[in-house]
Amino acid sequence: RNHLKSSPHLATSQSSLHTHLLRPSAVPCRWFGGPPMVAGSASSKNEERASSSRVPQHQHQRILGAGGTTTLAVLIVALRIGLANLAPISDCDEVYNYWEPMHFLRFGTGMQTWEYAPQYALRTYAYLVPMAALSKMYERFLSVLPGSLLGILGRSLSLPYVAAKPLQFCMLRSTLAAMTALSELNLYGALSQTISPTVATFFLVSSLSSAGMFHAAPAYLPSAHVMSCWMCSAAAQLRGNDAEAIALGLVAVLAFGWPFSAVLFVTTGLWAVWKAADMQQGNKANGSPPKPPNIGAVFKLLVQTALHATFIQIVVMAIDYVHYGTIVSPTFNIFVYNTKGQGDELYGIEPLSYYVKNLFLNLNFVSILGLVAPPAVVLKQLLQRDATTDAFASKMLVLLPMFVWLAIVAPRPHKEERFLFPIYPMLCAGAGLVVEEVVSVAVCMIGWLMKSSPARADNKIKHGLAMVALIPIVLVSASRSAALVANYSAPLKAYAHLHDLVIAAEHDAPIAVCVGGEWYRYQSSFYLPPNAHLAFLKSSFGGQLPQPFTEYGSKEESLTVQKGAFNDMNEEELDRYVDIKACSYVIELVGDDATADAKKSPEGLQYIAKDGAKKWQQVAQYSYLNVDRTSSLHRIFFIPVLRDGRVAYDNYAIYQRVG
Repeated sequence: RNHLKSSPHLATSQSSLHTHLLRPSAVPCRWFGGPPMVAGSASSKNEERASSSRVPQHQHQRILGAGGTTTLAVLIVALRIGLANLAPISDCDEVYNYWEPMHFLRFGTGMQTWEYAPQYALRTYAYLVPMAALSKMYERFLSVLPGSLLGILGRSLSLPYVAAKPLQFCMLRSTLAAMTALSELNLYGALSQTISPTVATFFLVSSLSSAGMFHAAPAYLPSAHVMSCWMCSAAAQLRGNDAEAIALGLVAVLAFGWPFSAVLFVTTGLWAVWKAADMQQGNKANGSPPKPPNIGAVFKLLVQTALHATFIQIVVMAIDYVHYGTIVSPTFNIFVYNTKGQGDELYGIEPLSYYVKNLFLNLNFVSILGLVAPPAVVLKQLLQRDATTDAFASKMLVLLPMFVWLAIVAPRPHKEERFLFPIYPMLCAGAGLVVEEVVSVAVCMIGWLMKSSPARADNKIKHGLAMVALIPIVLVSASRSAALVANYSAPLKAYAHLHDLVIAAEHDAPIAVCVGGEWYRYQSSFYLPPNAHLAFLKSSFGGQLPQPFTEYGSKEESLTVQKGAFNDMNEEELDRYVDIKACSYVIELVGDDATADAKKSPEGLQYIAKDGAKKWQQVAQYSYLNVDRTSSLHRIFFIPVLRDGRVAYDNYAIYQRVG
C-alpha cells in the first residue's frame, strides 16, 4: 500500500505540477483526497492511524463515535423535528395510501384506496402497524400531559390549534424527520471515517439544507423510508458490517411494500459476496500464493441472508394475514401489477425533463455535481494506474446505486417526485466528492504558486474551501424551502383550523366535510373529529377516488357491506359522490375573481350557489400561491425584498353551512 509522502517543496515547473496532479500517491495533492481504505478492513484501520497527521482522528468522531460530542447531533435532530411540520404534504398518495389506512387502524375510520381492497391487496399492513403503535403510545402520553404543556408542545410543532389527533399527526411527522436525521448522521460518520471528513461534512450540510430532503424527511412514504434504510445500510457496509447492511436492505425491500427498491441494494450484496470470497486470499506483498475463493464463507453469507429474508417475509405475511384475512403477499402483488403493461401509466405520464426539473429544484447545483461524481471517480481511477482500489470501492458503493436506480425509474412513463427520494443522499455525497477534488487541485495550485508545500495546512484549506462552496448551495436551498412554506402550506393550516371549528360547533349528528377539485390536497383524517368524515363532490377529475373503510377493513367481508366498487383501471366510480345538501363544510381554492364569472368559478362555489349562497358562510381562509399570476422566479424561490407586487395569492377557504 502506498502511503502519502510529504515533500518539503513542490516542484516549481509546469511539468512538475502536471506530474504531481497525475500521481497523487506521491504527494499530498491527491484526487478525491482521503485515506484510501477498504471498508471495515484491518489494513484500512492501520492506514487511518498512519495518516492521522493528515486527517486528525478526532475529526472522524465529531458527531458520532466513541467519546465524541453529541451536541451537534442533537441540534441536527432538533432541526429536522422543528422543520417537519412546516413542510407541505404535496403527494396525495402519502395521505390516501398511508396516513388514511393507518388512521383506520387507530380509530376505525379512514379512506380506503383500491390498493387495499381484498381482491387486489397491493399494500402491506406491515408498513402501517409500527406507526399505528407509535400513534397509540403518543395518545397515552398526551392524555397525561397538563394543558399548559400541551399548548407549548403544539406551538413547537407548528400547530396553531392544539387538539389530540392533530397533535399526534404532527408528532408522528416529527418522528419520521428525526429518524431521517439519525440516518443522515449515521452515513455522515461512516463517510468521515472511511472516505473523507470534507466529503462527509459537505454531504451533511447539503442534505440538511436541501429542499428535497425538507420534503422527504417527514414523509410517510416507502420511498422516504427506503432512503433512510439505504443510508444506514451504506454506513454499515462502509464500516465493514456487511451482515447489517444486507439485513437493512431486506427490511427496505420486504417490509415497506416497495420491492422495486431491491435494485438499490444489488451492489451491497455483490460487494459482500466478493469480500466473503476474497477474505482468505494470500498476501501478495509477502509473496504468499493466493488461495482459491472461500466458497464456504460465501455459502454462509447466502444462507444467512436467506434466513433473514425468510424471517422478515414470515412476519410481514403474518401481519397481512391478520388484516386481509387470508395468506397474501402485497409485495409480490404490487410488483406484478407494476411490471405488467399499462399498470402505473394509468395515473399519468411525464417526460424525462420532469425528473431533470425536480432534481434541480430540490437539490439545485448539488444534483449536477452528484451526477458528475461517478464518471469522475472512474476517470480518476483509470488515470491513477498505480493507485489502490480500496478508496475507489468505497466511493462506488455510495455512488453506483444512484445510476442503477435512474436506469430503472427514468425510462418509466409514470414519474413521481417521491421516486427520486432514495438517491438524494447519493447525490449529496457525490457532490462532496467532486467539490473535494476541485479544492484539492486548487490547494495544489496555491502551493505551487507560493513555492511551498500545502501539506501543513492541506486539510484546513480544503475543508474551508469546500465550506465556501456550500454557501450558495445552502442559500438557494433555503430560499426554495422557504418558498414551499410561504406558497403551499395553506392546506395544513386550513385543516388544522377546520378541526377546531368542527369541535366548537358541537354538531349533534355526523357531519360531512366536502371537497371537489381539492380532493388531492386533503391532509388526512387526523384533522377530523370523530363525528366528521370526508365526502366528495363531483368535479372535473375523472379517475377513481377512495371510499370509507368498513368495519371489516381489507377482509373479504368488506365486499358484502361496502357501498361502492373498486377497479384497478383508474376508472371513475360515480358512487363516490354526495349531494351538496349532505355537506356541512366545503373546502375550496378561491381566486380573487371567483365571483366574476359563475361558470368559471371553482366547483365548490358552484355547488354552494346552487344550494343557496345565503346558507353558507366563509369562516376561514389562508393564502395559497396563484401560479398563473406569479413569475417562475417567485414560484420557485423566496426572495423577501422582491416579493411585494410580484407574488399573487388565492384563498384556500373553508365554508360552513349556516342555514
